[in-house]
Amino acid sequence: GENPVTCCSVDDSMLRLKIKIAGGTEGSRSTVPAAAQAALESYLDQEKDAGLKYEIVNENSNFLKIKATVWYDPLLVDPSGYAVEDALKTYVSGYEFDGLLNRNNMVEAMRSVAGVRMVRISQLQTKYAGGTFADLGEQKRPECGYWNIQDNDMDISYVRYTKTDIA
Repeated sequence: GENPVTCCSVDDSMLRLKIKIAGGTEGSRSTVPAAAQAALESYLDQEKDAGLKYEIVNENSNFLKIKATVWYDPLLVDPSGYAVEDALKTYVSGYEFDGLLNRNNMVEAMRSVAGVRMVRISQLQTKYAGGTFADLGEQKRPECGYWNIQDNDMDISYVRYTKTDIA
């Protein structure tokens, strides 16, 4: 049958193997079914060297929350069209599995929308496994291997761009 594990990363920096797994496809990652995880654990138990410790991470996505201001050209951007929000969702959901997400690349994703002149992220937070949102910092690797952002976690303020000083 079809392999339920479509993404995997292995980190051996903490005296054990940390194996992050996910199913689904790019843009629609998901946890791996319990039976498939059990089969992987059984295989690892049979094949690993004596004393090797491992941890399998098979959790729902890390979630992002963003608050940003977007200065836009009103001839090219309709703020009610959600083009910036759509660009963010596409960027986040298609991000490289277990890759470092950084604030600068998120600005670039928003600036890729035609007519967006400037972007300021005032808040960028993440939460994992039912925790609470906390500051992402400049860049972060997701604890579970992949990211997601919900519509209600994007607070984008649109301001018409003008060629004047902006505080």
